[in-house]
Amino acid sequence: MLQNQNLLLPSLAYTNQFMSKRISIAVALAPTLFVSIPGIIASYLFTSYDVYLLLFTSVHIGFSYIDFLFVALISKAPKKAVIENSAHNFDILTEIE
Repeated sequence: MLQNQNLLLPSLAYTNQFMSKRISIAVALAPTLFVSIPGIIASYLFTSYDVYLLLFTSVHIGFSYIDFLFVALISKAPKKAVIENSAHNFDILTEIE
């Protein structure tokens, strides 16, 4: 992997750390709150660009549909569960008493 200390490039990295249930839900809903909802509001405010904004927003909602499925699964997990993310799936870990 090419790394340059002076240049900031976005990268995807998977760590061995766990996320709490609350943080996992916030991360899953963040794209909807920060992209989809402003896109819908902007389509009402800028009526000359409403077709383009709604097209972009609808594609984004389609891509973020899987996040709503994750939120549904995570919300059914026990309260003290932690979420482990990996490259292709996520695991809900609970403590055995």
